[in-house]
Amino acid sequence: MKSNLLRNRLKLFFLFLITTVVAFSKNPAIPIGFFLILILLLYLSRSKQKIISRIRPLLIIGLFVISFQLIFNTPVSPSIRIIEGFTAAIKIITLSLFVFLYTSTASPSEIIASFSFLPKKLLLMFAITFNMIPTILSESEKIVIVQRCRGYQSRSFNIFGNILPVIIPLLHRTLRRAEQLSLVLLSRGYDEK
Repeated sequence: MKSNLLRNRLKLFFLFLITTVVAFSKNPAIPIGFFLILILLLYLSRSKQKIISRIRPLLIIGLFVISFQLIFNTPVSPSIRIIEGFTAAIKIITLSLFVFLYTSTASPSEIIASFSFLPKKLLLMFAITFNMIPTILSESEKIVIVQRCRGYQSRSFNIFGNILPVIIPLLHRTLRRAEQLSLVLLSRGYDEK
């Protein structure tokens, strides 16, 4: 039991260490190197479909970062804007993939146990969060399927038009689930003091 806790805390420590190095590095080769290592590790893993579904939205976010750098960072030349945008996009994608790698190699109970030094309220918050994230992801997949059955067709050029038919029901379901959870906590006598 203690060896598992030590192993999980070491994994968490290395996650913080590596993500800090990636986030604050000035040299673009460091995040690019970590990104290539991560892609290789994730490619060798078993769940390739999960990885592909995780990388798609990150690539869209990366394209937004690059385009924002091109549009709004006008004091520098366009070639430097592209390099800075690409570096920022790689950092964001790499940080997200490191967290994905960590959460896919450790169960939610192991992750929460590695944070056992925190106060009990924060541990409860982590437990609820780790419980809600997979639920929200599965709910969003169900909503997309239901919307397609109703004749919804996504248009690739209208981002807000594509996301609203999914976000509105997802927010409704998530808020309803959070309200039910708060009622359960109150009925079981959980005191917020």
